[in-house]
Amino acid sequence: MLNLTLWDLLIRLGAYLLVGAIAGILSQLVLRAFGGKTTSESGGPGFACFDIVGMVFALLFKQGWGRGPQPEPGGLRGGRIGVIAWVVLTLGLTLGALALLPYANRPIASFGNNIVTQAALSVLGAASDLGVWFVIVSLLPIPPLMGGNILLALFPGLRATARKLYLPGTALVALLVGFGIVQAVLEPVWVMLRGWIAL
Repeated sequence: MLNLTLWDLLIRLGAYLLVGAIAGILSQLVLRAFGGKTTSESGGPGFACFDIVGMVFALLFKQGWGRGPQPEPGGLRGGRIGVIAWVVLTLGLTLGALALLPYANRPIASFGNNIVTQAALSVLGAASDLGVWFVIVSLLPIPPLMGGNILLALFPGLRATARKLYLPGTALVALLVGFGIVQAVLEPVWVMLRGWIAL
């Protein structure tokens, strides 16, 4: 059963925005480290990973995803291997950043027991849970997800049609999440990664 109280929706929204910002900033930093840059359609730094449909599903099902920024073809060191390394490293660093979030609990709690403090602590807790799903779903090799860049690196002939795959790809991911297929298949991965970042 969906938990759709206003408080829960606001906490999930805050968690999605935090995770999306972390992933977006890290994707841009790693991309620059590989000597690449994104195409003009990807949005600005830090906003490239936000996806409105992914955000809505994060609010409803606690399983959101991010849109994959599109690097300019041939612009990364290492070519296709560089693209794959960029995606894996970005999502791995995002998990690492999520593992650091609990260290912010004590400083935030020092502000006292008020609604703002409780909201901030709740957002940090939700970001860890939602963030692991964000990484897992975003890694699926479906455009427009970040994992879609891996698919395009392995099959560069699809690059010309990648823009046309945005809506069908988004619809496919929405169906996989909405019907619980992602959770049924990938929950063991979520449990393992969630346990790792909780150490």
